[in-house]
Amino acid sequence: MTTSAEKIFDWVDSDNDSCFSQLPNINERSASEEWKDSESIRGLKIWRIVNFCVEEWPQELYGQFYSGDTYIILHAEGEDENVKRDIHVWIGRNSSQDEYGSAAYKLVELDKYLGGAATQHREVQGMESKAFVAYFQCFMLLNGGAQSGFNHVDREKNTVTTRLYKLVIHGDNISGREIPLSRSKLGSSDIFLLSTDSVVFIWYGKDSNETDRYQALTYSQLVADFLKERKVLPLDEGAETSEFLLYLVDDDGPDGYDISFYVTTQTDSKAIFRLTDVSGKLEFVEEKADKITSVADLNSDDIYIIDTPFHCYVWIGSGASRSEKKNALIYAHRMLRKSSHPCAPVSIVLQGIENPGFEAAITI
Repeated sequence: MTTSAEKIFDWVDSDNDSCFSQLPNINERSASEEWKDSESIRGLKIWRIVNFCVEEWPQELYGQFYSGDTYIILHAEGEDENVKRDIHVWIGRNSSQDEYGSAAYKLVELDKYLGGAATQHREVQGMESKAFVAYFQCFMLLNGGAQSGFNHVDREKNTVTTRLYKLVIHGDNISGREIPLSRSKLGSSDIFLLSTDSVVFIWYGKDSNETDRYQALTYSQLVADFLKERKVLPLDEGAETSEFLLYLVDDDGPDGYDISFYVTTQTDSKAIFRLTDVSGKLEFVEEKADKITSVADLNSDDIYIIDTPFHCYVWIGSGASRSEKKNALIYAHRMLRKSSHPCAPVSIVLQGIENPGFEAAITI
């Protein structure tokens, strides 16, 4: 069971939007040392939020995210004027409101330092966008974090904590999500990975399909390669070894990685809201979704929120006022908080540099 010290997504229900209102006031010069040389980064760079500051995340741990932490991820490709940057904030299920606010501040701070043309994204544990997961060959969600004093794997000393993961496969994307070391968590339709100090077990439920099995085996080899000197041992349901079973307890254990309470059915529908102060006061109004089917239908002087059950986009018009920009994230956060999918990915898109995901969402 989750304890009071392990609140899950407590920022979702927060009415405290003050951190968002400060985002347009960020001075990139004040952060020049933290983000020094970030303009030259190509590929991936990851930082973790610790005590309201950023610290570099070791490259050998890229793809591993802890539920008690919040991270900033920069992805850049291309050269000179053609460089394309995406900045993500990843929020763990046990992250605090303060960490969420700090990460949002740091995300915008980094964007301003880089010139303000990056696409910004919010990723929530268990609801990551496909584009985000695709950055990593080996994507793993683990329990713990900086505040709980975890010690990450020491690859050179060859030590590792025994962990059980449920493998989640969507197309070409695969991720491992840590669950309790309990036999009752093994489901016949799924595939699980158990990492120990000498073996990486891959357990196939009797009803899992062959395609998923092949992907899971490839993924387990990546995990074994990362941990070093681990062999991979596939097991079918009903043919478990005694060594495998010794690592698991018989009871149900604490609550596992259950995201059903904040995941909604993904349907092809959208809602569109417009944030405008054309009347002299800020108004947030819902538009008729069937009347807006392309970027050409959007007013450059306003901000639009295109919300689908699987992704929310905040479109910033080139002529949007300072007040509209200052309140865009506040209204997006409030809108999602009241929806059936408060943890859906969020992307902030600037007019003129819309990405394929936004263009697909607006044409639904």
